[in-house]
Amino acid sequence: MSGVTTTCGSYVMRHDPASAAVEVMLRGLKMYGMAQAVGELIEQGAPAFKAAVPILSQLLKAEMAERPKGSLGPVHRLPDQGGTVPGL
Repeated sequence: MSGVTTTCGSYVMRHDPASAAVEVMLRGLKMYGMAQAVGELIEQGAPAFKAAVPILSQLLKAEMAERPKGSLGPVHRLPDQGGTVPGL
């Protein structure tokens, strides 16, 4: 799939959906600094970044699958014992 070309100021940017997906995945993983850096690389059209997009995409998909969905997970509370926990 080819990217969409748009003119922004005095230069032409090429939007690659795969590169944009990497940026979105980084934001989803709360890696905001890396997402910003990827956005800058997309704007620059860095050839090394374009070559790395397939492996970055695979690594980020694996990371998203491995991370827990909730930040804390289910919270299990002890029954109220008047401020004390039996056996302690």
